[in-house]
Amino acid sequence: MISEEHFFKNHFDDEKIINNRLETFTGDMIGKLTAGNTGDRFQPILDKLAISYPAFTGDVSDVAIALSLQRGTTMTVEGVVRLFKTTMSAQEPFIASALGGRATPAYEQFYNHKISEYSRATQADMITLTTKVNTAATANATALGTTLATLLQGFKTQWSNSKTAQELKKGTVAISREERNDTRTNLELDLCYGINIIASLFPGDVDTCSTFVDFALLTTTPRRKHITRSGTIVVSSKVEAGNKLFGADEDITIENTCTNADIEAYLVENIGDEPTVTVIVKPEKSVKKPATAYGDLSNPILVVRNRSRVNDATYVAKYLE
Repeated sequence: MISEEHFFKNHFDDEKIINNRLETFTGDMIGKLTAGNTGDRFQPILDKLAISYPAFTGDVSDVAIALSLQRGTTMTVEGVVRLFKTTMSAQEPFIASALGGRATPAYEQFYNHKISEYSRATQADMITLTTKVNTAATANATALGTTLATLLQGFKTQWSNSKTAQELKKGTVAISREERNDTRTNLELDLCYGINIIASLFPGDVDTCSTFVDFALLTTTPRRKHITRSGTIVVSSKVEAGNKLFGADEDITIENTCTNADIEAYLVENIGDEPTVTVIVKPEKSVKKPATAYGDLSNPILVVRNRSRVNDATYVAKYLE
């Protein structure tokens, strides 16, 4: 039987959905909607979440802070820093493509000190970096497109607002839990709005809608998928086997599936960079090592190179998504 409540209730008002999972779910949804925002079709959703999501992450922290009485409200600030660092890494290939490549002056406006400038950023760096990105995004707004340009430009204001909010909240740890819960309710309702918009764009198409919303993140600890990359590497050449920021607790497995050529794997910031360390794998051997063994974890590009000057090589690379 069709129930009005089933369709129109606040699906996120559930005590089983803990705050950390709601935060993870929303962050995942924002990332997917941003990547799939063709023709600004998801912009109304993103505009709402751009306000309610940072407010919620800040107040989630405030509850813990009020109970422990150990420090001021920093999660809003930390949340902006985290999102900024992640965005500048994840969007780098799209920025490079939009601006005509990594050798262009426009690209240099963003990454003149490479991705590591952002991945290593501290709170003290944020005003300088967000101002720099805002200026570069404004200057190249046409090439970047409205969605990406607006996203990048917005970090300057987000940082300023979060710092102001942090200062205003100092000394107010006695605010009640009920007042803090308003930010969760606001986020829940914005998520309901977003899901309804997605459903209206793809009516009855569960598979397509599911590519933007992962409800499993709300009730379970997500199991990360394994990524497998494989192929042939011609004589004295290299391939990009991965593009992500690896964690210190992650392993990378490299298999050399050929019979007559050594291969090596390493992490660099750009595929053309020379490595400081490499992991060498002999023919018909497999090596599984912590990501730290392959280089600096602030470098996102996993490269596999054929060391032979005579024979082609084949490889398989495996790591967590």
